Amino acid sequence: MQQAIWAIFLHKLSTDEKPQHGFCPSDTDTWCKFKKAELLGETYHHKNSLPVDVVEAMRPVFRDLANPELLKKCLHRGTQNPNESVNNVIWSRVPKKTFVQLEVLSLGTYDAVSSFNMGNVSKLEILRKMCIEPGDYTVQAMECLDKQRLLRAKYSCLQKTKEVRKEKKLKGRKKMMSY
Repeated sequence: MQQAIWAIFLHKLSTDEKPQHGFCPSDTDTWCKFKKAELLGETYHHKNSLPVDVVEAMRPVFRDLANPELLKKCLHRGTQNPNESVNNVIWSRVPKKTFVQLEVLSLGTYDAVSSFNMGNVSKLEILRKMCIEPGDYTVQAMECLDKQRLLRAKYSCLQKTKEVRKEKKLKGRKKMMSY
């Protein structure tokens, strides 16, 4: 995986004068057009190389992405928890399948990001910034929602809960294979 990350980095740095495709995959279904042309015996001209300064500014990001500790988390081939991902929070407020104006999309995104980062109590701060003092019931409701969210997160992180989910997943796979 590290090699694939650095392949992308060097790929964007490549020019006709200095091609850097050593880490790019060289099989027939490669995404690298340079390697594909090489396999077919054709010449390839680099069109979309990024300036060296831009690519070098991105180097720390690629270094972090290639960190073995971070990559270990990807070995199970799973993704992050979809219930807590910021994208899921955004799409729960502004569904992908429904067309909305840019202003609605922006407001939904602002609300989702503030809720994701600071919880539902962030709405109270937004109301205060608008010179609207939230009532006691509103404050209690937002705090209660945040407590419930934290309890759900703690519960889903428990080892026993993970084992139960894993068993259910395995049973589902076995059931699918029996059909």
